[in-house]
Amino acid sequence: MITALGWAAFGWLHGTQIYFAIRAEDPRLHLPYGRALAWEIGSWLLWAAFTPLVVWMSRRVPLTFRPRPILLHFLASVLVALVRVAGVVLVECLVKPFPSSGSRPFFDEYMGSLSSYFHLDLLVYWAIVGVVHAFDSRQRLREREIQASRVEAQLAQAQLANLRLQLQPHFLFNTLHATASLVREGDSHAAVTMIAGLSDLLRYALDNAGRNLVPLSEELEIVQRYLEIQQTRFSDRLKVALSVADETRDAAVPTLLLQPLVENAIRHGIAASAGAGTLAVRTRRDGGDLVIEVFNDGQPLSAGWRQREGVGLSSTRNRLRQLYGESARLELENQSPAGVVARVILPFSRELRDA
Repeated sequence: MITALGWAAFGWLHGTQIYFAIRAEDPRLHLPYGRALAWEIGSWLLWAAFTPLVVWMSRRVPLTFRPRPILLHFLASVLVALVRVAGVVLVECLVKPFPSSGSRPFFDEYMGSLSSYFHLDLLVYWAIVGVVHAFDSRQRLREREIQASRVEAQLAQAQLANLRLQLQPHFLFNTLHATASLVREGDSHAAVTMIAGLSDLLRYALDNAGRNLVPLSEELEIVQRYLEIQQTRFSDRLKVALSVADETRDAAVPTLLLQPLVENAIRHGIAASAGAGTLAVRTRRDGGDLVIEVFNDGQPLSAGWRQREGVGLSSTRNRLRQLYGESARLELENQSPAGVVARVILPFSRELRDA
């Protein structure tokens, strides 16, 4: 239907042009406007019948720079042009736009019209073939882009899953190691407390195995359980301070984001110091960003610490890159007069999408 309307509109424009051109050249020549339109619209509507055939041929024999498809389309274009010119002569004989229409034998009319329409019909055929080729090429390109996007998304998901698999056993092993130390020291009460906390950590890791993002409040809750285990281990040597802005509690953050930062602060800051130490977790919103800081007042970062970055921090960096690209970063820096802060800056969002 749309194809027929398009060719009819083209016939109307062409018929109107011919009508006014003839009137301007010879006003005495009688050419009714209605017959001129009927003649031209009927002639161009023949292409509405040929267009599906040309489209089918274009897709059956895709146009390429090879002899066979070019030859086949050339023969098809010649055949279509010959048949269409015969249709034009038939329409002219039926409509009779000119006084002389139909006065000559059909073959003579056909040969006369062939010299006027044949080359134009060849151009129309090849124009349709070109449009179909361009449209199909664009569709194939779009399909390849969609497929490439799917493959890229699947690869990103696989990489994130791999990073989670690295991270979860890492912190669980360290917690088990701390629990075993208490058992060897004979502190059964502390060991039982740590085992209970470890059970919560295991449950959290298993329940969130397929999630990339969780509310910050869940991360804070599991970090508090982890810190309770570490306070049992370090007794009075570890002091914990939490400063969490209320507006950040429902922010979406990567699963197990805080635990590696806290573990790193305890291992390299608190545990490495002879005296008591403080570990602080602070969150705030800074415009469109969520800022999370884990601070310890222990040993400062040594020279070349980046080359010795462990599994926890490296996995965290990679996960941030996979989830947010250049929009998120992890920074570690020494503080004055003492201490180290690990700072995560990522886009603030409450959407717990499956990134």
